[in-house]
Amino acid sequence: MKEYTKIYNCLNLPQAAIGLALGELQVPNGVEDQPAQCYGFPPAMIPLWSNPDSMTYTGIWKHWFSNRTASFIRMYVNTNYRLKEIARNFHQLAQYIILEEISFSKNVTDEIALFAENLGVSNLRELDQLSIESGDDPKGLFHLPTFKDESPLICFDDLHQYKGDFPNINLPLNSMNMKVTCSLELTEILERHYICSNDCPAWFYSKKQKELFYSYLSAGSLSEAWFTLNSNGWLFKDAKPALEQLASKANNRDFNLLTEAWNSLKHDKYKEGY
Repeated sequence: MKEYTKIYNCLNLPQAAIGLALGELQVPNGVEDQPAQCYGFPPAMIPLWSNPDSMTYTGIWKHWFSNRTASFIRMYVNTNYRLKEIARNFHQLAQYIILEEISFSKNVTDEIALFAENLGVSNLRELDQLSIESGDDPKGLFHLPTFKDESPLICFDDLHQYKGDFPNINLPLNSMNMKVTCSLELTEILERHYICSNDCPAWFYSKKQKELFYSYLSAGSLSEAWFTLNSNGWLFKDAKPALEQLASKANNRDFNLLTEAWNSLKHDKYKEGY
């Protein structure tokens, strides 16, 4: 998405990642939109590409105003923009994409081999064998060296092994963790746990997200305002001025670039909100 070029550079993404996002490096299956199309999305997501068939985004999930680590996610437009963590660094994302491509094509084509070379992926034989054993199931990636020490959440059945900070059922259910989480990150089960907790932040159950956001903003609680803005209950037409107001309060150059990019898009063209 060309509107996000400055953000890609701000995040120091590898050139291959920027090439994917700008369509200079095409995914072989020919299905993905590169650059991504705008089906509307929350400000925390930085899109890399979209898929018009499945109505999904592959992108970067970055929380400002917190110490949360940015990671790569897949967002599902038709399930209220909920998302899953699919990689914790670009090397993992590249191997995950290659695994999907091999599974889609049923073998390693010359086009996939060249694509892998451009992404810096050298273990094609290993990924090919993995596709035979488990298809494109990301849980198989857990055994690869790139994934061994810091696998993304999507790789686990047993979440006790997960070492990241993406919200999951095994993170302690306390105020510190819940205050740096938004509803779009949660499964339905985990969201019910949050709402039943005495420490649950207001943005998980509020029916008036806009009013809640501005109350946080007036109090100078920028983190709380941000997590409210990235939770369900917003119309895109209300989220745009809210993001502008937050950027004005934050007075941060990089966040201003994000705001400029996000607000330049017609988010309500496909849906009214998230």
